[in-house]
Amino acid sequence: MSRQRLYDENLVRQNIMALFHQKSFSDTSLADLEVRTGLNRRQLYNNFGDKTQMFLSALRDFATGADKAFLSPLRQGDLGLSDIKTVFTVLTDMADQDQGRFGCLMCNTARDPIMQQAPVAEIVNQFFDQIKRSYEAALQRAQTLDEVSMQHNIDKLATFYMGIHVSICVLGRAEVSSDTLRTIASESLKKLAN
Repeated sequence: MSRQRLYDENLVRQNIMALFHQKSFSDTSLADLEVRTGLNRRQLYNNFGDKTQMFLSALRDFATGADKAFLSPLRQGDLGLSDIKTVFTVLTDMADQDQGRFGCLMCNTARDPIMQQAPVAEIVNQFFDQIKRSYEAALQRAQTLDEVSMQHNIDKLATFYMGIHVSICVLGRAEVSSDTLRTIASESLKKLAN
């Protein structure tokens, strides 16, 4: 008979992701993971893999959560520019909260040496592409609703708004004021008035 696990696997995964989000891959030790999860190294290795495997899982978990919170509404909304404004509002409001001050795990990872590993780079780059495609969907909707001129190149605009999205996350980690982030977001939307 197999021994029953005495921990909540989902909670452990959340704690692993939160720790990497706070400290980065390079600055997180196995001892840190033991303390944060309440599991010893053997339990972690046996159930969640080595540090790199735990990090890859954390990246995937983060991508799933961020997609649900920020990107799906851009793809599945029906309000065009209002959907983009809503996402920008949520992102800038997060800068006043602890979670927002940690920035984006994907953005943080992009400057970590672990990014040189192909599986990590693949997940991060796919996520950035997902951000762009999500803004593209919202902008196409906005164009259909006559909120965005047909003269605008949607692909280029989507790239621009991906950059704004990422910038807000990075600057939030740098503890730039939420007022400054709101200014960046609002000024970027004025681009569509031209």
